[in-house]
Amino acid sequence: TMRWFGWFLVLMLWMQEAEAVLNYQTYQTPVAPLWWIEARQPEMITLALRFQAGEAQVPAAQAGLANYARQLVGESGAGPYTGPELEHEVNNIGLQWRLSVGYLETVLHLKVLPEFLPRALALMDLVLTQPRFDEAADGRVKARLLADYQQDQENPEAVAGQVFDGAFYGDHLYGRRQAGTPETIKTFTPALAAAWWRENLTQVNLHLFGVGAAAGEDMAKTMAKALANLPRGKTANPERPAVVAAVAPRRVVQAMNTPQAVVILAQRAPEFGGPDHYPRQLLNYIVGGGDFGSRLMAELRVKRGLTYGVTSQFDYILNGALWSVDVLTSAPAEAIKLIREQV
Repeated sequence: TMRWFGWFLVLMLWMQEAEAVLNYQTYQTPVAPLWWIEARQPEMITLALRFQAGEAQVPAAQAGLANYARQLVGESGAGPYTGPELEHEVNNIGLQWRLSVGYLETVLHLKVLPEFLPRALALMDLVLTQPRFDEAADGRVKARLLADYQQDQENPEAVAGQVFDGAFYGDHLYGRRQAGTPETIKTFTPALAAAWWRENLTQVNLHLFGVGAAAGEDMAKTMAKALANLPRGKTANPERPAVVAAVAPRRVVQAMNTPQAVVILAQRAPEFGGPDHYPRQLLNYIVGGGDFGSRLMAELRVKRGLTYGVTSQFDYILNGALWSVDVLTSAPAEAIKLIREQV
């Protein structure tokens, strides 16, 4: 589908494979479908394991649990290795990897030379099927999460983002702080993290994407074997969250002792794609997405010096896409007036 192909393009950008050709093949393995591009230069294997699981599979009262689980594994390690020992093993083979958790997905990225692929996949198997959720690491991870939360409360842009999400999305999934709050963080336990991991990082929730110097048929067999220990799972998680309810236009102000105000103006937008997709992108570029070539930058910065920067963008999230304008300024009333005139 277009969504999966979109992920494929992101994967291509991540590896910066200039000579790769977008001639992909799809393989149905016993574990999960694989989308593969065979590219001989450079000689690297880049993989993305996308699990259809994230914050959506966490109760609101435990918001941030998925992120806590990710960090706890990073701190605790997997199989026979502690966190530092696992990092040492990764560095030994020059493996680049990153595990990220979002509202609807958990993605493990790997990039390695072909000769080290077997070892990289063995480490991947340990992380996915034998993660360690050590009680000793629990306190350190929670302390870091709480410190990050406190730091955000002193950051005007972070506070503005939280206030906006709460006002625009309300009790919807997208209104949550993905890293949790002090109230939810205190409910986290290694047992809860292990349960979330076990129930969601499964074969039925998995899609595989890859680019590299290997034949697709061979990679399909290799990945099926490497992921054979991954639990099958019962049923796949939903692809989409509930539709974001419409909200009446309103102004929300959060007082904060700061020399400049953070202003966010937003409205609902169509989802990604459709016949008007590229005209919308062009319009956004003209209004505020084109940096110094945009009308908003010309009016607010160049002509009046009200800000160092103003930008507009689409946020294409499922069932809740929006278009917004962001600006940091010491003259918020004038900035809002000018933005409304241009929009």
